[in-house]
Amino acid sequence: MKNFAEQFKLHDKYQVEMKFTYPASRDAQVNEYTVDTFFFLPTNLGINSETYRKEEFFSDLHEYIRLKTPSVPITGMTGADSPLEKLEQTFPGMTAQKPEAINLYSARLKLFCSIMRSALRDQEILIENSLEHPEAVSLIQSFLDETAAILVKFRGLYPKLCVQTIPEDVRELFRHADEFLSIILNKYLYKLYHAVGKKEVFAECRKKMVSRAEQELAYRKERSYPSVPDPDGDNEELVYREGTLKKAMASILFLRKETRRDGVFLENLLFSIAAGIAMAFATIMAFITQKYIVQDISLVLFMTLVIAYMGKDRIKEWLKLYFSTKLRRFIHDYKTRILGENGEQVGFCRESFSFLKESDVPREVTEIRHKAYLSDLENGCFGEQVILARKQVKVNSQAFHDLIRGYQADGLVDIMRFNFSRFLRHMDNPVKKIFIPDGKGGVMTIDAKRVYHVNIVVRYGMKGLSDSYVKFRIVLSRNGIKRINIFPVVTRETGKQSR
Repeated sequence: MKNFAEQFKLHDKYQVEMKFTYPASRDAQVNEYTVDTFFFLPTNLGINSETYRKEEFFSDLHEYIRLKTPSVPITGMTGADSPLEKLEQTFPGMTAQKPEAINLYSARLKLFCSIMRSALRDQEILIENSLEHPEAVSLIQSFLDETAAILVKFRGLYPKLCVQTIPEDVRELFRHADEFLSIILNKYLYKLYHAVGKKEVFAECRKKMVSRAEQELAYRKERSYPSVPDPDGDNEELVYREGTLKKAMASILFLRKETRRDGVFLENLLFSIAAGIAMAFATIMAFITQKYIVQDISLVLFMTLVIAYMGKDRIKEWLKLYFSTKLRRFIHDYKTRILGENGEQVGFCRESFSFLKESDVPREVTEIRHKAYLSDLENGCFGEQVILARKQVKVNSQAFHDLIRGYQADGLVDIMRFNFSRFLRHMDNPVKKIFIPDGKGGVMTIDAKRVYHVNIVVRYGMKGLSDSYVKFRIVLSRNGIKRINIFPVVTRETGKQSR
């Protein structure tokens, strides 16, 4: 994996998901990546430095860091040195007295399910993009044959676990994995069924896809798995189990995190200096007053000391604010350690949040933002509020590549979900009544939707390489996110030295 990749999508009614995949090269001891996200907000949203604090921003931002799923095609899921063979290799000698062997089995089983899920997704996308080509029918048939063969071989492993020396929870985990694979296969069969449409050339394929889905449902009923959909029920159990099993199987790829404030020692050192300077001012004032103005306790001395204390207090706060502002240029708000399975540090990321003046936004970001004249009219003389969220990620190459036993870890996936709920508080009603002629000599009212635009420009890249920029627009109403408009990626030959 050589390229830095990104993906932006609507996660739900209120959240947008940004996913970055960072490659990890063995050529460098440390791989360093940066992501700067600029939010351009209309002033009528009421979001500014007084109403939206750093703590609220990080509360609205949910992040997950995981390893990139090893890439294996459908045709490579079985056979020599395949994920299925590596799973089967963990069976011999697995007993309750060998927890290390059980842990390896658990990891390989979860990894098999995660790889299979990615392979199904990739193959479905490939077929969907090839529907206009003559080989589309054969690709669908191969997909059905390959997936059926993989599941037959996988399910054929279960009898090997049915011995007294193997704990029941080992078999239970296998059954959960089996249920998960059945649910996921049906999911992509349904997606493919809708993708092919009603074209006559795919009529036989549609029948086979429905038949294959029915077989999986019958299999889940036979195995008493609770994830069988009911046309007359609420299917709560199916949705719950699908989500839970997906998280359980993907857990092998997720990395632990330990987050703390960044630059705490330096910040406290500077604040101590500020307090010292303020105290020195008060002491000097008291010394000068007593030595040169009054010689004994008097009202003048009392008032002077009070004023000196007031000055000391203000000087301390002014200096703290000054130092804090200057310090933000060199440190971030939070530092997160990225940990492996055994608690070893494989990297870290630093993050910060700040409001910027429009004049402080980098010129290339402003150009990509490309404010339309209508936006300028909307914002009037007040301009826009600009938020900058900075992230820096550093990964130790060697430690990173050794994280998955038996597989090559070649990338890190950083998933960020941002919740826009707080941005909706000051919006007007989502629907407005407007008047138009009714065509009969009168006037009628119709509904018009009221929306707000939040423009986002993301600058991202790797150390030593050119930055890339992408712009997308979040179209919001008081009811939540309506859609995301994504604009083409722009690469600027600027390098990291320009930051």
